[in-house]
Amino acid sequence: MRSLLRSFYSFCISLRCAILLLIIIAVASCIGTLVPQGMPDEAVKVKYGADAFLTKIITAMNFNDVYHSLWFRAVLAALALNLILCTLERLPGTLRLWSHKETNITPERIKKFGLFETIASTRNFDDTLEESKRTLSERFGGRLDAVYRQDNLTGFSLSKGKLSLFTVYGIHASIILILFGALIGSILGFRGIMNIPEGEAERIVRIFGKDRAIRLPYEIKCEKFTVEFYPQGTPKEYRSEVVVLENQREVARAHIRVNEPFTYRGITFYQASYGSILEEAAVTFRDETGGQSYRVVLGMNRSAPLGDTGIVAHLVDFREDFSGFGPALGIVLTGQGKEPEGSWILARFPKFHGNRINNFRVVVEEMKTRFYTGLQVKRDPGVGIVIAGFCAFALFLLATYLWSYKRIWVVVEERNPGSVVYIAARSSKNTLAFESEFRELVSSLRERLETREDGGVGA
Repeated sequence: MRSLLRSFYSFCISLRCAILLLIIIAVASCIGTLVPQGMPDEAVKVKYGADAFLTKIITAMNFNDVYHSLWFRAVLAALALNLILCTLERLPGTLRLWSHKETNITPERIKKFGLFETIASTRNFDDTLEESKRTLSERFGGRLDAVYRQDNLTGFSLSKGKLSLFTVYGIHASIILILFGALIGSILGFRGIMNIPEGEAERIVRIFGKDRAIRLPYEIKCEKFTVEFYPQGTPKEYRSEVVVLENQREVARAHIRVNEPFTYRGITFYQASYGSILEEAAVTFRDETGGQSYRVVLGMNRSAPLGDTGIVAHLVDFREDFSGFGPALGIVLTGQGKEPEGSWILARFPKFHGNRINNFRVVVEEMKTRFYTGLQVKRDPGVGIVIAGFCAFALFLLATYLWSYKRIWVVVEERNPGSVVYIAARSSKNTLAFESEFRELVSSLRERLETREDGGVGA
């Protein structure tokens, strides 16, 4: 059992696990692109077929709202946990490397490094040692990590860029921050729509794809809605003048246009759509059997009697554009002990043969409408965290590629006369560029120590 748990833990902190989770996130993103997000389950059934296998998969896995699904949140949390465990597993080794002090700097050891040179000095041992420290400190920089002495040998090492050992953990922390922000946005955020008639206020947001609504702690009032059209009749620009009301008191005012949203207390309002609502309509009912006509004024969900016939007309629905035929009124007639009868009445086509209910021809004489503005409402409390995470990720990634841990080891051996300097170096990355830097350091040190070309020790 312990072996099984250890194997599972090893997989959880492995690169394979991270790659698997990233693949799942990538596939989920593709699904979120291909399947319209925010589509209600009923709309999915209409689009793909109520009994279709694809419909069952989409609704069961919540593919129509991927980024708010429990399984997607679980994948994000699992990736964050993988990075945390990986960091905790590897950090102690990095800390040991950070605090390590050299205790065995000898020619035999540093000769094994790829970058290695020998310099014969005409100076005595003490002068050679001090000049080596001074020259390398000036030209290379860094800090003196350790000094090692043994018999006629003295070794020391210099290093710089030691903090670059931790840049990978900065990348891990940045990704964890991004995932945390995404989880916060997925759990606490929402996206919905508000349809506000001109001159009215609203605080209810209907969530996309969900049979629920959110009540805002304040009201949004549409004081004025304006739409401009191109000559061919397509919308050129539409904008809303809105007021934020708290306890019936104005606290903010804004103009909302397409691509010019308004944000208040962490909630952003986008101009998404517009339309017309019917306030009232003057409708004439002509009895084709008796020849009488009845003109009534109907309002939404209001009724009016047709004279003393005992028949009552009800306006039950309104469509701004009914299948491309323009405005249409849904009217139902009741009374005289008969079953209700109704039909859609096309306002622009009074002679349309379908504009009749029972034995009445129905004509829309006049309509009074007003605009409503459709505002998309979005709250994502994690977006600031995600942005901070991406900025940190970019900085640490840049540091990882441009910043390297460089070390130089030097051993000075006392000879009689003169002395010999053994020098080696290593870089954690960009070795070719560092090799050129190393050759320049060696050349400069040779000049300072007054060496001979044949490598021998001067008298």
